Order: sequence, then C-alpha cells, then structure tokens
Amino acid sequence: RIEAEIVERNLDLAESGLLDAINAGNLTAIMFYLKTKGKHRGYAERHQIEGKNGAPVEVKAQLDFSGLSATGVQFLHGVVKELLQPGGARQASESGQPATSGHTQPEVENR
Repeated sequence: RIEAEIVERNLDLAESGLLDAINAGNLTAIMFYLKTKGKHRGYAERHQIEGKNGAPVEVKAQLDFSGLSATGVQFLHGVVKELLQPGGARQASESGQPATSGHTQPEVENR
C-alpha cells in the first residue's frame, strides 16, 4: 500500500513537471504529450509500407522446421487448425496472441 502511494505521488509530480515544461514551451514535452494523449486528434506516428504503385507488399519466407520435435509439430498443427476455424484468425489478431487454447508451447531443439 505504501509503495503504491509513493508511485502515485511520483506520477503526480511527473505530470506536474510535464505540464510545467509544456507551459514553458518545451517542444519535446509538447510532442510527447500530443503523441500519447492526442492520438484521437491525429497526433500519432504511423508508418505505412506499400509496394510498387501502392500495391500490397509481398512477403516471402522460408521456414525450417527440421529442428522441431514431434511435440512442436503437433503444437503447430493445433494452432493452424484453430486459425482455420471460423473466427480463429480474427480472434487471434484482436487479442494479439496466436489462437492456442489448450496448447502449451513446445521446446525447440537447439542445433
């Protein structure tokens, strides 16, 4: 409880210092505030990567699963199966996590 109070007081102090810096015209402080609190007004750094003439970027990858154990292959099979189910890929992308319910991640053999 005491630690949480100290953290909150320090946050109050930091916020106060940030507002003082903004009021003093500190460009770095202004930019920081806009990037963190002004996103809804369009103050966000965004990078968009496009292919030639605005086309999507084609990504090719070659994966080497030769060092994967049988358990690892089973794990990947389960992940792919879940992603191919209706809503599987959408649910995975919304959560930022692969759809791996019921699966534990296998160990990869080092070479």
